[in-house]
Amino acid sequence: MEKKLSYDQCKQMSSRLIAMNSNRNGNKGQISTYLLDYYTELTKQPWLAQLVGQIRDLTQKQNLMLVVEQKEGEDENDLFIKMQAIKQTDAYKQLAKQVEGLKKQLPFRSPHYFHFQDDHRAQKAIDAEAFTFQTTVDIDNPDEVEVAVKRALLLNGFNDGDMEVLFRDKMFKPEDIELWRGKVLHIERSARNKAHIDIRIPVGMTIAEAQSQFCKLILATEDPSCITPERIIFITDHASQIYTADDWYKRLSDEEIAERREAYRKRGLDIDGRPLDLNSKGTPTVDFEPIETEEEKARRAAQQKQYDQTYEGVPYEEIVKALVELMGGAPAQGNRNNFIYREACLLRYICDSEAEWIKQVILIFGEDESKAFPTVESACKVAQSPQMPQLVKQAIEMARKRFIAQQATEKAGIYADVPPQMPARLPKLIKLLTSKVPADFKPAVAMAVFPPLAAHLKGVNFRYIDNQLHEAAMMNLLVAPMSSGKSLVNGPIDCIIQDLAQQDEVNRQKEQDWKDEVNTMGDNKKKPVRPEGICIRIVSPDLTRAAYIQRLDDAQKAGNAYLYCKMDEVDMLKKFNDPSQLIRLCWDNSEDGQERVGTKSVTARVKTRFNWNASSTIAVTQKFFSLREVADGAVSRLSLSTIIRPDFAPRPVVGEYDAEFKSQLHEYIQRLNGAYGFVDCRKARQLAERLEADIMETAQLADNKAYAEFAKRALANGYRRAMVLYLANGEKWEKSMDDFVKWSVMYDLWCKMRFFGNQMQEAIDGDHRNVCHAGPSNLLVFVPDTFTAVEIEQVYLIHGKKG
Repeated sequence: MEKKLSYDQCKQMSSRLIAMNSNRNGNKGQISTYLLDYYTELTKQPWLAQLVGQIRDLTQKQNLMLVVEQKEGEDENDLFIKMQAIKQTDAYKQLAKQVEGLKKQLPFRSPHYFHFQDDHRAQKAIDAEAFTFQTTVDIDNPDEVEVAVKRALLLNGFNDGDMEVLFRDKMFKPEDIELWRGKVLHIERSARNKAHIDIRIPVGMTIAEAQSQFCKLILATEDPSCITPERIIFITDHASQIYTADDWYKRLSDEEIAERREAYRKRGLDIDGRPLDLNSKGTPTVDFEPIETEEEKARRAAQQKQYDQTYEGVPYEEIVKALVELMGGAPAQGNRNNFIYREACLLRYICDSEAEWIKQVILIFGEDESKAFPTVESACKVAQSPQMPQLVKQAIEMARKRFIAQQATEKAGIYADVPPQMPARLPKLIKLLTSKVPADFKPAVAMAVFPPLAAHLKGVNFRYIDNQLHEAAMMNLLVAPMSSGKSLVNGPIDCIIQDLAQQDEVNRQKEQDWKDEVNTMGDNKKKPVRPEGICIRIVSPDLTRAAYIQRLDDAQKAGNAYLYCKMDEVDMLKKFNDPSQLIRLCWDNSEDGQERVGTKSVTARVKTRFNWNASSTIAVTQKFFSLREVADGAVSRLSLSTIIRPDFAPRPVVGEYDAEFKSQLHEYIQRLNGAYGFVDCRKARQLAERLEADIMETAQLADNKAYAEFAKRALANGYRRAMVLYLANGEKWEKSMDDFVKWSVMYDLWCKMRFFGNQMQEAIDGDHRNVCHAGPSNLLVFVPDTFTAVEIEQVYLIHGKKG
């Protein structure tokens, strides 16, 4: 999240500000002032939710390690010694190291100050005038969290029902209730699933005093590290927010601030409650402002006059950029002054012809202000048409579209640093299949299991929202950095295809017996025909064209069954056919085959029913799939996944795919094996329709044609996953399926935009260049209906015309 406003600008725009570092793995010494709205948007970012989820998964593993059984004769001290011993083990320390590494990647906020000098977080850079008069109580003991939060809300007067009032009066003294009513400003779950409680500091109390008294009342252990003025609090995702008051991070009125500063002054403290510097001789950081005359007030107000930051909802910054672009771009050094003059003339129409306003928004391209600003003033003195020129209208509209597109892009996380977070509640089958891998690998496994699951279906089809019949044709490509653990998806895949492998053993032996019989017979003897009913469904990528067609033909005769292949590297696709053609044939279930004259040759025309998994590194994948494969729809037909892990992360530890796991999986596989014919699921279709509407609206708002292009088949792939889950669940739809399928579509789209977004846009631009031929432009559209010779001359020069 880019910082665009200074502290003074933020103060002028809103009374609710926050000092934070919104970057992932940001410099802990850097902190900037933002409008509180920026914080809200930050908490909704998918990458933050995923990061918090990873921390909590690891924390849960730590907690499970500390669960020790109390034996007969052991007391709490014995249990404590046991837990301390566990904390000294390498396994526990490794988890703790991972947690700390991930926590350092979290963005953070300052609970105590709206602003630090030079955006530098240090005690010497504290801006005492920017004191928030609030602090954050950190509940670090998990056993205290629930009680502390309940008591805090009760003391705050969150609910004034009869029972609440009764409990409040019993638990707290009247003077405490009076003092702390309405003082709880914000409650959130911390990254490690504990709690942060933000409170308003009572008048005259210091940070330390407020924390100490409040902790006693809510029965929480005081954290002495939280009272340092430059303290930071790590930010968690939107789902972790429990309660937010309207005045959280709100600057108090001048009267309230004066009252609080006076209370500190009487105690010999600085204006933010800190002890006065020993060298200050009792002088506060700032003096109280002297009484001003009405004339002085008027003069100061004129000097500090603030202007709107947006025009019809569009930031001036965006409008000015668009205007400069329409004017031909940044001027050459010798032409800056003339350009600034013309720019100022045009900006008069949206700045009420106020020179001071224009000075705040105009681009001067490095020109000295002592030269540029007099030029602005001169431009504001020239008489000009009252009607807004078309050029300015065009700039406003261009800026509006870009601004809306930027907001839509950020909201949807199209180019976010990390993919969308998996839902907390997964369909039972997916929860089982991802249960043995660490959190970092769950998304990759969740996407990889569908091709082998769908390969169990025979003769099953369903109607998509375009009214076309689809089958569960699926191909998953795992794209991740080298040595990232891509092989971890193999465990659940091997378990899924175990029954197919066992059936294949019988059929392979039957085929081999026939081959042996043929090979042992003389040339003059009549050879036995190939036995019927042979169907080998798990194939190797090292397959001849004839063998591949034979396997497809066998599968079709066996009830429209699917072949399945697991490839270690994506370039193994070349062994089957032209990769792009193969992908399109597989996804569309199109016909493939060969015709030969020889009696021993394979001759068949069959539907392509072939699901597969492949993996590769990012660089190899992008090189393998050229612009052609992106443009012809091959890449969009794939389901993509990836693995994102912190740098220098330790080797992942995987669970065992034991008999219990396989037994639980067996019932789902049996349901898939037993499915046949046309299947309808109204809930899945409705979900696909909603997703299509939402995603296409996002693509339109973001003005992102590449996103829209990828979305078309990503939605169809999501629908196919929905139908596989529906069948595996005994044709019962559940809310968790709804959430998972939506996530899978957004995740697939994120991967495609990350790895192939630029290529898709290049392909779209190429198509546009080949069919779009712009004619000469009419310069009259850039001037008002009534214009002067000077105005048409300006437009003429702006568009590079001479003579």
